[in-house]
This record gives sequence, C-alpha cells and structure tokens, in this order.
Amino acid sequence: MRLKPARAGAMAFALTTLPAAAANDSFLVNGAPIAATATGGYLPATAAYFPDGLFSASNPGYVQGSLATPLLGFAPAGAYAALAVSTTSANVALPTGATIVVYNTGANAAFLQLGAAGVTATTSGDVVQPGGALALSVGSNAYLAAVTANGATSLNISGGAGLPAGWGGASGGGAVAQGAAGSSAWLFAPYQGGSAVGASNGLFVQPGAGSIWTLGPGAATIGAISNTSFGISGTLPAFAATPTFNLGAAPTLSVQWSGQSVAATQASGPWTQNVTQFGGSNIVTGTGASGAGVPRVTVSSDSVHPVSMAGSTGTDNSVNKPALPNVGANFAGSGPYANYALVATAPANAARKNIDIENVSGAQIAIVRDDGTASPGAQPANASVFALGGGSSAGAQGGSWSSQTFQGRIQVYAPSSTAIVSIFQD
Repeated sequence: MRLKPARAGAMAFALTTLPAAAANDSFLVNGAPIAATATGGYLPATAAYFPDGLFSASNPGYVQGSLATPLLGFAPAGAYAALAVSTTSANVALPTGATIVVYNTGANAAFLQLGAAGVTATTSGDVVQPGGALALSVGSNAYLAAVTANGATSLNISGGAGLPAGWGGASGGGAVAQGAAGSSAWLFAPYQGGSAVGASNGLFVQPGAGSIWTLGPGAATIGAISNTSFGISGTLPAFAATPTFNLGAAPTLSVQWSGQSVAATQASGPWTQNVTQFGGSNIVTGTGASGAGVPRVTVSSDSVHPVSMAGSTGTDNSVNKPALPNVGANFAGSGPYANYALVATAPANAARKNIDIENVSGAQIAIVRDDGTASPGAQPANASVFALGGGSSAGAQGGSWSSQTFQGRIQVYAPSSTAIVSIFQD
C-alpha cells in the first residue's frame, strides 16, 4: 500500500492495490508504524491502526471523488392529482413519483398528512399556505389527506423526482408586527450625537434641497422655533380648521412681497383702534365748550349744511291752501302749483329716523305730506303742502327740508317731470 499526499493545506488518501512489498517497507499513520502486507491489498481501517479515527479535528481529511447519480432539481413526471379541501378531512391517491409537490391554489391554509387509503389530516400537520407550495418525499405512502382550519381551498399535486428547489411559501404585502398579531410595532432606539433620542435629546431632521415639510392630519403641532431669523415660503393649503400661531412675546412683523412692504388689513373690516388722545391730550367726550382733547370736524365752506330741529308730525294751520291731488296724481291745471308733476315719493315708514329733501332742480318744488293711510287714487289724509325754492340753475343748491320725527308719506312735485330732487332717509 502507498499513501499519497494531497494538495497543500489538506490531507488526502488514495487507496490503491500494492504489489508485493519488501519486508522492511513501513509507513506511519497518526504517528503509528504500519507494516505493509506481503501480498498487497487495501489499508485496513481499524482502531488498532487509527487510535484517533481516520480523520479528526486536528487531522482533517480531504475526500475527492464524484457522485454516480447527480443531485438534480425536481422534474415533474406529468402525473397530477387535485383535491378540494374544507374543514372536513379529505384524501386523494398520490400521482406517480418518488417526490410530490403540493400547490395551494386557494385562499386558505391547508394542513397535510401522507398515509395509506383512508388517511385523515388534522390542523397539527404540515401546512401549505395560500399561493404556496410544499414538497414531500412519498416513501411507502399512497395517499395524501388535507384539511383547513376554516374556509375552503384547492390543492394541485404534481408527481415527479428530484430535489425541489426554487420556491418558498406564499408571498404578499403587509406589516410585520412585533410579537403576536395586533401587538405594537417593532421598537428601536435611535441615537443622535452619541446619545439616545429622547425628551432631552430631540431628534433633528434636516430636509434636503427642495424638500417640503408635511404635517399629517389631526392636531399637528410644530414645537418652539429657536432660530430668531428664518423665512417661511410657499403657499398655505386650505385649512379644515383655523390654524393658531402662538408668537409668544409680540414681535415686530414685516410682510413683504418681492422686497417691498405690503399693507396688512383686517380681514373682517377696517382696523379698529381705541383712541385715547388727540394732539397729546386725553379725549373729552360728552357736551360742552371746545378745548384740548375735544375732536373737531372741519366743514368745507362751499357746501350747504341745513340744520334741522326735531319736531312732531305737526298740525296744518295754513289758510287758503290749494286743492291737493289724489295720492299718486299730478296737480290740476289751476292754482299756485298748476300742472306740477309728481317726481318722487317716499312711502310712510314707522321705523324712519330721519328724512332730508334737497331741491337742486333750479326751480320751485312743492312738498305734500300726509299720514300714509290713503291708498293710491284717494285723497291724502292729514295732508299739508309747502314749497322749496330753487337754486340759480339745475344742479345748484336750492331749498331743503328735513325731519327726525316725521314718519308719514312724502310726495314731491315740480313744474317739470325731469326735475332733479334729492331725498335722503334712514
């Protein structure tokens, strides 16, 4: 026998038949001498010659050779069986093949059991998930039983040979929960600056260029901003509720557009201000002589501002008054207001606080007052008439009349139906 060394770093033995050897031929194996046989033969592998075994941790061996039958992947033989599975165990005869692959083509997990005819499955057996597959070595078994824990599913069974490879269980999306189903998410402890992120070491997030900060729905809150010089740009979205900005101690705010200051206005109307002084003097309210702190109003000298005193609805004490036309009609063709046309009417109004009539027609006009109870076409009740002189020309200020107490009807008549007359009331 001859021991041949293997590649560097390993020890290999090539066992060969030896020719007749000389009596002094000897070898060492694991430090022990071995005498070659006179007739040749294979090295006897016995404990006597290998006290520590042929190979050991300190004397690893190297085996070289090839498999007579290669290890191939699963090859279907073209034989199949199908099995409808429910919560009651069912079985089917196996297709031909030393190996079977069970495909779960349904929507529920199936539990499997190999055996003879009549075999049953329980939910404690091997499981194949929906959309998944499971390979089994048939051995001496002839049937496959299956059952579901709930619902139904379908199995497709393929017979063949070889080592199954290339698939796993069913796949799908979803969250991976910590612990049992429904438990909280996985926990981790982030560090920042060498210390764990926490109440005293808040997590700092720096957005990249062009990034947009997004707050989720709900009562989202941005904490205090320590930087005293920062800019906010962009377009505010539509808010479901009015946002609240707590500015702390009132700062000086500047609203700018393209580098230019912009006036800020109150959304619901003009800015309101509680004025306490005029010209450095405290405001004086009420009545009395003018003086420091008393607001004054300057009236332009080219305007006419009649002063009307309060009065009652009045009693008509005039004599030889002309015949008044019916409500809504013009004056007759005789009298001081012959053929005067009705140009304006102010109906009676119990809520009226003030009425003012201005003659800017350039000619005399007539005012007829009544209590407003008479209907159109009837004679006015409790009626009176008076004239307002005209100005120098149309549009120039003429006579005027106002009252803060009269709440009846006013009808204005003029020589021309196109006369200009102004009536103000509130």
